[in-house]
Amino acid sequence: MAKQRNGKQLMLIEQAHEEQQVALAAELSSRYVAAYPHDLDGAWFHILAEYRIGRNAEAKQQLESRLSQFSDDFRGPVLTILARINRDQGDLAEAERCYLQSIDADACDACNYVELGEMMFAAGQVAAAEQIVRKGIANEALPLEDLHYLSGTLSRANGDLAAAYLAFCEVVDAIDHPEAEGAIVDIEAAAQVRGIELPHIESVSEDEPSESEGEDDESVVDQAQDCDEGEDEHVPGEMVLNIHREYFLEILSGEKKIEYRTVSEYWRTRVENAGEPPFHLRVINGMSKQAPELTVICDKVLINPWQMEYELHLGTILEVKNWDHTAPPEEEDEEE
Repeated sequence: MAKQRNGKQLMLIEQAHEEQQVALAAELSSRYVAAYPHDLDGAWFHILAEYRIGRNAEAKQQLESRLSQFSDDFRGPVLTILARINRDQGDLAEAERCYLQSIDADACDACNYVELGEMMFAAGQVAAAEQIVRKGIANEALPLEDLHYLSGTLSRANGDLAAAYLAFCEVVDAIDHPEAEGAIVDIEAAAQVRGIELPHIESVSEDEPSESEGEDDESVVDQAQDCDEGEDEHVPGEMVLNIHREYFLEILSGEKKIEYRTVSEYWRTRVENAGEPPFHLRVINGMSKQAPELTVICDKVLINPWQMEYELHLGTILEVKNWDHTAPPEEEDEEE
């Protein structure tokens, strides 16, 4: 039987990408796709390497030829890369189309709204950029502070100091953001020169009495009961991740109880989008439409501060798709 993939080599290519060794990733992935031309995971790593090393024409050609092969779960990042290439090549109309398709595929990723909004802003389409940002905020795309920062930038460009002030305040309320803090100082000075009063931002101190202070014990008991009832109505969110065959099998057998992911902006967004545990974790072995997958309950998410990794603690397996346990395992080359 012809060999279809090599998990060990794929892990080496993925590691090169994670460590930002783009030249190494390009060399390894080029050799890999020559040996395994039908493996979609290898093709994606090669496309990503071509893009990161600056071979945009080659990456675009491969993306367009393979786009229909990728599953719906991975169309978002694929279309984002294609949008960036078209943007960098000056084809803004095609870039906009790809960004909008990527947003349709993954409405909770803020980067597509931000990059499309920035592209429109640079092209002088401020109103269109504001519309895209409002859509991202309405969809609660993460990280939300990136959208608020762009919203503040657009409002400041339009001369709407009050709206810009509120947007930048949303950012600094969420995270440490020196640029947003500097923008607030700038807007306060500009408002003083213009002679206008900015909106008052109220903050609740821990020492201030809460609205519920002074309520009788019966009201407190009622509130506690309401909270208990709300806990029973928890609706689990969902998170999707791609995984190598050997780890897929370990999860399927129950041997692997924790899945690890690097603490990065990308994975922080994915974890936050899934919501509070327990949530459903869709684990997919491959990027094709017929790739084996399973859905498992993620009981809790912890952060290992020494390894800077998310620990996704796995519980009951709910569903398995596209998996024939009677089929022989795919052949893989031995390590060289």
